[in-house]
Amino acid sequence: MGLVLSDENVVSFLKKQKICSTDFQPTAPITCKASRNFNLVVQSKNGSSFLVKQGRVNAQGKISGMLALEWLVQKLINDFSDLAPIQPLISEVVLFDPSNSILVSVFYDDYIALDEYYKNNSDYHPQIAQIIGANLGQIHRSTYQKPEIKNLLSQHFDLERAKRPPHFIRKLNSLSPSIFSEICPDGLDFYKLYQRFPSLNQAVQELYDHIKPSCLTHNDLTLDNFIVDPKVDTDLTNIEPARIKIIDWESIYWADPAADLGMLVSQYLGEWLSSFIADPNLELNTILGLATCPLEKITPSLKGLLRGYLATFPEILADRPDFVSRIVQFAGIGIIDRLTHYIEYHYPFDNQALCKLQVAKNLLCNPEKGVEIVFGNLEAELGSR
Repeated sequence: MGLVLSDENVVSFLKKQKICSTDFQPTAPITCKASRNFNLVVQSKNGSSFLVKQGRVNAQGKISGMLALEWLVQKLINDFSDLAPIQPLISEVVLFDPSNSILVSVFYDDYIALDEYYKNNSDYHPQIAQIIGANLGQIHRSTYQKPEIKNLLSQHFDLERAKRPPHFIRKLNSLSPSIFSEICPDGLDFYKLYQRFPSLNQAVQELYDHIKPSCLTHNDLTLDNFIVDPKVDTDLTNIEPARIKIIDWESIYWADPAADLGMLVSQYLGEWLSSFIADPNLELNTILGLATCPLEKITPSLKGLLRGYLATFPEILADRPDFVSRIVQFAGIGIIDRLTHYIEYHYPFDNQALCKLQVAKNLLCNPEKGVEIVFGNLEAELGSR
């Protein structure tokens, strides 16, 4: 990697690459945006603002190559005309420089991250979640069972990997002595408890035994990977799809669409699960009922998410009659993933974490009941499409 980006040379780089005009002048100080990459935001008064990413070099002097995958999504849209409707729903990439691991995309000045939007608004508007579901359904449907897209993706990674449980699940099932130097003592209780639930291990194995990789997936659908035009709340009855975009396509895969939706559902459930104080003297149902962000506040958005997705991609139910229950199971996987992440960063495995693990277990081991908990009256939802 020859060029190392900074706030001093990024504008000259954009000009040299003819991304902007020679008289381009940023209207605000160039800012560094927190991320796993080195990100610079370059804003301009003429509407041409850019997010410039450069891959970081690890201790071995290598770059992950994840930016190349985000460029690959743009290449798919450029090369396959039937994918053109996806472009307004995602961030638009205008340049990828592989020699310097630099990717340039359009920066949407007025948009904010979805998690920030929810923090600024007291309600989880179900109309917003419905558009998110519709947008994700459009992306999955446009690439579903398309051999030409699958073949192109197979040139960049091993597609068989999608059929195996993720690394954190495999690690939970086969601990090595190194775990004692990686995890704080009370965090080890999480690993011990996970292994004491044979029904949980069996449910996870069954889920991945029947996984069906079939479309392009984002594979990292956290709330901060959606950006929203904050003015949507002025007309929630008529939201244009392009006012909510999915960004940061660095972890793409050819995988099971239920896994994408399950990850997103787990994010919404996380708003509920992180809002209670677990008292060891109370039963689980009592603890969950005392959440400051009750599940009833989240459920309308979860229903909207499902409604929007199925309205856009109804064929998935014909191919996958168990699709909704698989979403719920993958939501359980998402909760466990988050727990594992916290524990590896030395958060304590306290009573709240214990309750989260129990909820994840219930979703994985009893998905039919989980569907009712997460989405409510499913027949009514399907009937209202």
